Amino acid sequence: MKHLKRELEEGALIDGSKPRSAGLACTCEGGSLGERRSLTNLEERIDNVASIAALHAADVDQQSRFPREAIGAARELRLLGSELYRPERARGESLRTVATACAKIANGCGATGMIFAMHHLQLFCLLRHNAQNPWGVRFLTRQSAESLLLASSTTEDGKGGDLGRSHCCVEPIGEMRRVRKDGAVISYGEEADAVLVTARRSADAAASDQVLACVIREDLELERTTAWNAMGMRGTCSHTYRLEGRFSPEQVVAAPFATIRSQTMTPAAHILWAAVWIGIARGAASKARAFARRRGAGNGAAAGRRLGIATSQLQSATALLERAIDAYDAALQGGTVDAALLRQLVHLKIAVSELTRSTCLDALQSIGIAGYSTQGDQSVERNIRDICSASIMINNDKISEYVDDLNLILETPGIENRFSDFERGDAA
Repeated sequence: MKHLKRELEEGALIDGSKPRSAGLACTCEGGSLGERRSLTNLEERIDNVASIAALHAADVDQQSRFPREAIGAARELRLLGSELYRPERARGESLRTVATACAKIANGCGATGMIFAMHHLQLFCLLRHNAQNPWGVRFLTRQSAESLLLASSTTEDGKGGDLGRSHCCVEPIGEMRRVRKDGAVISYGEEADAVLVTARRSADAAASDQVLACVIREDLELERTTAWNAMGMRGTCSHTYRLEGRFSPEQVVAAPFATIRSQTMTPAAHILWAAVWIGIARGAASKARAFARRRGAGNGAAAGRRLGIATSQLQSATALLERAIDAYDAALQGGTVDAALLRQLVHLKIAVSELTRSTCLDALQSIGIAGYSTQGDQSVERNIRDICSASIMINNDKISEYVDDLNLILETPGIENRFSDFERGDAA
């Protein structure tokens, strides 16, 4: 498998050329299921979904609707299952493959790329922490066979975005269990086939004594209380709900949520989100590069300088992501995520969110008024609106307050609950 940096810099991701699957125009425009399934090469399948995402991105954004065409294609092409985590691959290489796919898809539609990332984040958590549970094994087999879409519910009213604490709890209902939440922000919840829900282990458990339950959609009631009408990432459909779910005790992931969060969910989220943001920024940069080529040499030296700055920022962001994936792979092989890696991942999140936002703005400056327009091939307004979410999905200002204390996390006995401080923010 090629390294991420090379993968991200090929095709339309930086130089404005078409993806290598551009010849598959029939599938991009709604070709038959047979045509889509004939794509056996993983890279071709990812490129095909990316092309479909780009084709429908404007309507997804305008209507603030779920990107059913691209996610439907990902289902048909078996990109939502565990194939991307084949046992013969090291886990880091598997995450690298998903990150590459996230960037390619986000290149044309940031919301679709983010949905793909959030789904695989949940799948990665189940693969790492629930693959030995008999129910978990059966569910993962079904998930892979049916390409089930996974979402998550980690927020609720009254806790200020603190993922490490819950008000709601798991309640016994005969042989079954129940969880009820108010103010649950769930991205694409109405489209998901299962939702991973956090709650206190029991009614008398501490707020930080959390578990993660995998609730099948037909056993989940969602009452929408606030509609998602956001500036960007509109296709994620991150509505607010009153949630009630029922499940068997076996559907609770064996590992404590604190372990899942620190060892898998937060590291993988920072990595996959960063890949999405890089993809969005590469989409803007590729438009600026294509515009410069059409304009020709000798016109717009200042615009060329801006494009050079944008390219340099993207290279820096990609290098940070490469190093983070390598470090996380090494940590997985060693068995644990330590404070040094947490520090690196927080830096990754902050730096990439800032670098990619600057890249989009520099692309706008390079293109000029055509980029400022809401219409046309040179428009980067959606890229800019989408990338502005990067610094507030786990707010940069809030996590920056804690960077100096990262050496305490997972090193000082009794401080594990402080980990939740790093996850506070307004997550979409």
